[in-house]
Amino acid sequence: MSGKIVEISLKSLTWVENGEIDERKIGNNILTFDLIYPSPGKADITTIKKLKLEDKGSINFKKGEYTFYDRIVFKEEIYGESALVVKLTDVQTRSGISKFIAAILKGLYKTIWGIFTGSIDNVVIGLPLNEITTRIEDLKESPDDKIYIIGEALKEIVEKDLKDETWKMDLEVPEDVYRKDYTHPDYRKIGGGTITSVPILKKGDKNGKLVLNVKVL
Repeated sequence: MSGKIVEISLKSLTWVENGEIDERKIGNNILTFDLIYPSPGKADITTIKKLKLEDKGSINFKKGEYTFYDRIVFKEEIYGESALVVKLTDVQTRSGISKFIAAILKGLYKTIWGIFTGSIDNVVIGLPLNEITTRIEDLKESPDDKIYIIGEALKEIVEKDLKDETWKMDLEVPEDVYRKDYTHPDYRKIGGGTITSVPILKKGDKNGKLVLNVKVL
């Protein structure tokens, strides 16, 4: 029995909201790709990429500063039916986003293939985690860490239909996203005050588009 080996890579990403309250603030964003049961014995293969997104922007991964290592998502053999789940998130963490990811992975996994591209700000790290069932919600190191899903998409995959093509995936917000505003004037008053809960995104909002290149090898 043999399937089709497929290479999936990033072509472009556009977005509206980065998940932060302050429009001037750069987000601590993570883009995750879960390939569900690509082949017998592999329940889930996950790739994590760290991004630092401003509000309302786009990335063209075909530009010269991006390498194969920045673009690659999966190179995997697919048997029968599978599915690709993509989530774009904004992370609130005291430890810093890189330490946040590294601490989680260090504690859970013995063997990790890591790609660090320190000179590139948009895509800093890619970590495919083979044969591990994981979800972005599991990447919490402490109760202070909060993860906001600001867009997700699902692509059903059928082996016999795989061919060289482009997949365009709309990133839709699965649940309302609220952030606590600690800079509200009332909060700064001596003796207390209120912490304002600010709506960032509403369930069903279209918050961007991801374009992937697909190549059958």
